[in-house]
Amino acid sequence: MFEGPDAFICNECIALCNRYMGDNYDISEPDIDLGELPKPKEIKEILDQYVIGQDTAKKTLSVAVYAVLSRLYPIQQVEPAILQALEESFNLNWMTVVPAIALLVLPWFKMKAITSIAISCLLAVISAVAAQGMSIGEVLRVSVVGYEELNPALSSILSGGGLVSMINSVCIVFLSCAYAGIFNGTGILDPLKIKAGSLAERIGRIPAQSLVGMCCGSLFCNQAVSVVMTGGIMERYYRENGLGGEAMARDIGNTVVNLVGMIPWCIACSVPLANMGGTAAAIPFAVFLYLVPLCAWVTSRREAKK
Repeated sequence: MFEGPDAFICNECIALCNRYMGDNYDISEPDIDLGELPKPKEIKEILDQYVIGQDTAKKTLSVAVYAVLSRLYPIQQVEPAILQALEESFNLNWMTVVPAIALLVLPWFKMKAITSIAISCLLAVISAVAAQGMSIGEVLRVSVVGYEELNPALSSILSGGGLVSMINSVCIVFLSCAYAGIFNGTGILDPLKIKAGSLAERIGRIPAQSLVGMCCGSLFCNQAVSVVMTGGIMERYYRENGLGGEAMARDIGNTVVNLVGMIPWCIACSVPLANMGGTAAAIPFAVFLYLVPLCAWVTSRREAKK
């Protein structure tokens, strides 16, 4: 017999209640299958491609993020359907990864980006013809109108691309630059430029760049427009502090380009989530999107102290 506040209960009743709950309720937390999380070493290697130095910060952040996410959402198994579909639809061999390897390796040999991309594209054509059995005409057609995958398991992932699909993006960039030019010419952005410069003086250029970019992304819901508008607003601060356009472009690449992808209603976030059947709950697992700005901020602080 166990005594509680103003009541008693016997051990047999406790056992009966416990058995009843176990038979009728699942009180365990559901495991969420998120695919295979990259290991801390892999996260750090990805950051090495975009952030120079700061090894201690990158290692610490990579381990911390992986530990928290893997603890909260343990993975029991990896869905093999996609891998099986890839094996059935394509001839997977060493030639398949050569274009990607070339694109990653060639820049380390001081090769220009446009040259690296051209070589990677040429290798991709060779791989498509030699490994996948496509004709030159089919490769050219796919390059123009895009690829259409017939396997339902891969259709949402692989279908698309081609020059035709870029028309909308080109128009968006053109209109964004046109609007930015109009705003600069009419002086509409001048008050924002002054406030953004003052904010950068107080909290640093990376946090200020991030806040301006997030505001633009939240307002315009488009990554390209956010990049152009952020550049127009922050340009005065970089020019007055002698940082130049290259530094501003690098900071925008480390902040705005990534952070806009974490705004649920922005195209850069909503479209990938819709294609993968995910929800906004998956955003915290886009570790790369917020680790790069964080590492860039740490780097900028150390540079400011030198």
